[in-house]
Order: sequence, then C-alpha cells, then structure tokens
Amino acid sequence: MHGSGGAAATPVGWARLRWLVTVVAIMAVLTAGWPLINLAVSDNRRVGANARLSVGPSHRDSAQVTVGRGWLMQSAQSNPREAYSLRRGGVSMSIAYVDLLSRSDVGDLWSGMGQILQISHPGARLSAPVPITSAHGLAGDAGLVTGRTMRGTAAVYANRPRQYAVEIVITAPRRTPLANLVAAQQIIRSVMFPAAAR
Repeated sequence: MHGSGGAAATPVGWARLRWLVTVVAIMAVLTAGWPLINLAVSDNRRVGANARLSVGPSHRDSAQVTVGRGWLMQSAQSNPREAYSLRRGGVSMSIAYVDLLSRSDVGDLWSGMGQILQISHPGARLSAPVPITSAHGLAGDAGLVTGRTMRGTAAVYANRPRQYAVEIVITAPRRTPLANLVAAQQIIRSVMFPAAAR
C-alpha cells in the first residue's frame, strides 16, 4: 500500500518540477532577450555610428547632423522632411526643420522654441541664447534647458539667406550620465547645411 502511494506521488512530483523548470526557463529567455524584443515591437530603430541624418524638404533646403554611437530613432515621430526624435539612455533629442517666411522670423525662433518647450515639458525654462559656432563654421544660438527634474540644451541655426533653420532640443533627467549628454552636444556641433558646402 505504502509502495503504491509512493509510486503514484513520484510522477506528480516530476510534473511539478518540470513545470517549475519551464517557468524559470521562460523567465530567463524573456529577461535576457528583453532588449531585443523591445526593439522588435517598439518603434525604436538603432542609428548606425557616424550616420548622417538630413532633415528638410530637399537637398537644397536641408540641414545635416552626424549621429554618434548608441542612438535610437523613434520612427513614429521622425520624418526626414520635418523632424527626428532620437534617444540615448535617458537623453531625448528632437531635431526639427523650420521654414522661415521672412528674414525677420529668425528673431522669433528662440522665443518660439521656449514656448514649445514649456508645452512639452511643463515648468521647463529656456535660458537667454549665447552665440555658438558649429564644427563646420555655422553661426547659431544655444542655451540651457532647466526644469525641476531635468536639464538639457537647445540650439538653433539659420541658413545664410535666412530661408530656413534647424532647431535642436536636448532633455534628460538630472542624473543622466555625462557621456550621454556629451554625445548629444556633439550632434549639435555637427550641424551643417549641405547646399552651403558646395
């Protein structure tokens, strides 16, 4: 009697053990493969190191940036004719093409960017602009973005005839690693207007 009861308990014990091993194996696969699964099902697309992204309606009316290693493009929010949305760690970056109706619009770019920033990040502030120069010799303006829990940088470059401009806004949590912020700054410095380089 005792022997038959023990024999009947053994298959039940094995079934429970197999079930536990299966659950643990599935958890391990999901945990190890989650970054790949996340990339597959989300709209994030890895951008190749030193890739050049052009934003604008045509080659003549466009700006170009060089993107370093480790950036993801949010495809659903990116359109080469209008804007890109990029992420690296906790850093978010938007790169937008702005068509200028007249040369006087250049003066309104900074205040307009500050207003858009406050809508997308309530409580955030954009400092007064300071002159900057890109690695390709373009003159522009840059300033600091500050908020209660975030920080960042904004920059704007207008082409020489003042027909269009490119605006870049970087935001990140305050404790973001410095390496990610430096990578974003390098993109700001890489801005060029391909038509002007000819």
